[in-house]
Amino acid sequence: MAEQSRVKMNQMPQLDGLRALCLLSIVIHHWTVHKVHLPIPFEMGAFVFFSLSGYLITRILLRGREKIAIGTTSLGHFMRSFTIRRLLRLMPAYLAALLLYCLILHSEVLENLLWYLTNSSNIHFAREGAWPGGADQFWTLAVDQQFYAFWPFLILFIPRRFLPYALMMIALMAPASRYIGYFGVPCFSGAMDDKLPWFLTDHLCMGALLAYLHESGRLPVKKWLYWGLGLSLTAYLILRYHLYPGELPSEVQTLQQTILAVCSTCIVGLCVRGFGGVGQAILEHPIIQYIGKRSYGYYVYHNLAMLLLGKVAFFLFPWNGGPDYFYLVRLAAGGYLLYLMAHYSWKHLEEPLMRRKERHRYQK
Repeated sequence: MAEQSRVKMNQMPQLDGLRALCLLSIVIHHWTVHKVHLPIPFEMGAFVFFSLSGYLITRILLRGREKIAIGTTSLGHFMRSFTIRRLLRLMPAYLAALLLYCLILHSEVLENLLWYLTNSSNIHFAREGAWPGGADQFWTLAVDQQFYAFWPFLILFIPRRFLPYALMMIALMAPASRYIGYFGVPCFSGAMDDKLPWFLTDHLCMGALLAYLHESGRLPVKKWLYWGLGLSLTAYLILRYHLYPGELPSEVQTLQQTILAVCSTCIVGLCVRGFGGVGQAILEHPIIQYIGKRSYGYYVYHNLAMLLLGKVAFFLFPWNGGPDYFYLVRLAAGGYLLYLMAHYSWKHLEEPLMRRKERHRYQK
């Protein structure tokens, strides 16, 4: 194995920068989508997060597999540590957000609390066929948790030489699911069924395949990653904004999100390789790094921040559909409130509990 290419994850700061840019794109999308109509696919940030999750978690599991093989840890010890470390990272801020939703008597969360506590909100949304007000960001976290539930068994138990083929086969479930949806099949054709896990395997598996290549010393060089990014982004934008004459066959339309998965994975790969010039300056800027390291908290609280602002500064919001005089002031106040929530959550909740992860090392 090419050890030179196996950089430690904390030595790839551009991944934190990527987290920050994805987070900012999602916040812009959620806070401005009903007011500012720009032909920019801000929602891409959520899907890049999926590819990044697939990459990072698969690298952890592949390295755990090596430790198990050489006897420095056992399967039971590794799985226990993996589970505890994931829970310590993800659950504190998530449960704190749910508690705040309950304290402000948010009807959607209160009435469907069991769905949220069991990380099944995406299934709840699919059953309802509509977005809930103010808590829609949790669907991506639910997909991630469902992914973490079965992914270790796939990565740890499938023979290594068959693993890339298994990843490609599972990735094909997503475009196949979109195609099946054209025939009105239940669990494939509802208004929100695309939030179910089998519609997102392409993003997760392509990120995982990138991790496999990285750990095998075959991470694609920058030239090929740039070519992949340019071609896939162009194809995605053409399909996303219907920049073609006539009507494309349904088989082509089902590939739109899979093409986005290729684009997202190339972006992750380029951050692993390291952008230079302007890209490096942006991704490694101290402010972007600060946001990136706390991006999980920002993501969990960003819709909640605007709801809380409506409780304490309701005069900033338009009344009965009247003119919206305080739109920019509301964005600035919401941004500052979100900063305070994420900052204190990181300082007093997330970071102290993350330090406890060191008690649960993967290696005995």
